[in-house]
Amino acid sequence: MTPLPRITDGGRCSALVFVILLGIAQAASLGAVAFGTRAAFSALHGGIGPGPEVLVTLAAGGIAGALLHLAARVQAERLGQRYVADLRRVLYRHIAGMDAETLQGRRLGMLSMRFVGDLSAAKGWVAMGVTRGLAAVAVLPGAIIAIWLVSPRLAPVALLPLLLAVVVTAAVALGLADRHRGLRRRRAAIAGDMMERIALAPQLDLAGRTAQELDRLAGASRALEAEAASRAARAGLLRALPAMGAALAGVAVLGSAARMGVPAAEVAAMLATLSILMFPLGDLAGVWDRWCAWRIARERCISLLSLPSKARRAQASGAVSLALEGLGSVPPGALAVVSGASPGPALRSAAAQGGAMGVNYGLPPGKLPRIAYISDRAMILRGSLRRALTMGVDPRPHPHAIRKAARQFGLSGLLDRMGSTRSRVAEGGRGLSHTERLAVEMTRAALMRPDLVVIDHPGILPQDPLLARLARATGATILIGQEADGPLRLSLAPPA
Repeated sequence: MTPLPRITDGGRCSALVFVILLGIAQAASLGAVAFGTRAAFSALHGGIGPGPEVLVTLAAGGIAGALLHLAARVQAERLGQRYVADLRRVLYRHIAGMDAETLQGRRLGMLSMRFVGDLSAAKGWVAMGVTRGLAAVAVLPGAIIAIWLVSPRLAPVALLPLLLAVVVTAAVALGLADRHRGLRRRRAAIAGDMMERIALAPQLDLAGRTAQELDRLAGASRALEAEAASRAARAGLLRALPAMGAALAGVAVLGSAARMGVPAAEVAAMLATLSILMFPLGDLAGVWDRWCAWRIARERCISLLSLPSKARRAQASGAVSLALEGLGSVPPGALAVVSGASPGPALRSAAAQGGAMGVNYGLPPGKLPRIAYISDRAMILRGSLRRALTMGVDPRPHPHAIRKAARQFGLSGLLDRMGSTRSRVAEGGRGLSHTERLAVEMTRAALMRPDLVVIDHPGILPQDPLLARLARATGATILIGQEADGPLRLSLAPPA
């Protein structure tokens, strides 16, 4: 199984320590403000104004606290984004090594959640969970000590309501994970449905299903709203409880101070210190919320990374022989046809796209030939036509060579219409005709000069002149599929 990246990998450990130190420094600056407040009230009670050193302490402490908080947030965001970038690479690399049939068995919308919702949860956990949690754990002991130093008499009175708030917070936190799980399940279901229906929306409308789809979406949205509100209420309560505890502690301090005869300056400093203590307690409540979201996302990422994945390392070696288990062999440079009721799985196996059929390329173990795979689902990403024609081609040919190959494989009309290979094409070649999309893939295969070309496209037959051009341009072994009655069989075809 591919492991998840660790938060401390890739130089992130030092960044994490730096963010924690910024949090501690922020707490220290606010602590200085609390003690400065006591000194200011003492001076005022004595009938004199606070000295310059006290005013400087208050001003510097407040400004430093604000700047340190800003710096900590920025650095934490950077840390979270770096972790997410690492996780994104791990997920994509693993998916790239999976076989096509395994991927086809999983909903596209659910897979996309790994790169949207789950990565968002990962970023939130690292940037606003780990950093704040560790900083809070480091700050809390110092804040409690500060309370004792400010007023040993009032410290027990102040800490008892806070302790009660912590106990209640822990009890409320127990059900938050279930709320996150339900919210994620409903959100993922809507995302999966929408990803699959967007491309079919016009056809569904022609079939008269738009009203039903809208009703379905409205029902799912209402359920999502209720689940989201429930999670928000519980998460909000977690963050509010420390503030409630601090408010009760403040009331207890004020009530007890009068009976004990505690000076006003000492009371003011105690209230200021309580306000400081409220922040790490609130952060810990938020940390639990972030952890619950990441724990569920982590489970889904681990589930994906546990699926079989094998890195493919192509090595140019010239036209290769090809042996398909149960069907036979193809000599190097030959044109072969897999015919039968469903040749697709055999072709995908030959193209290292996965499948149950064993394949031998006549190369050392672990090595793969350079393979061009052409199917009826054009591999065209949004960008320039030049990019579509040269994906996987290294080094990229001269623009003149690209245009020449494109015209040889039937793209003269497209080039004349677009005017330049720098013109943009849409994802999947939307806007291009079926024939033009096939010609783009044939051109790319010719420019790539692969060792093996696998064509799983109903528009290509053994006698197609494009195959002769492709064979002359590449010298590669070529394997195509042809629908026919009966079991699968492998046969050699004369060059077109």
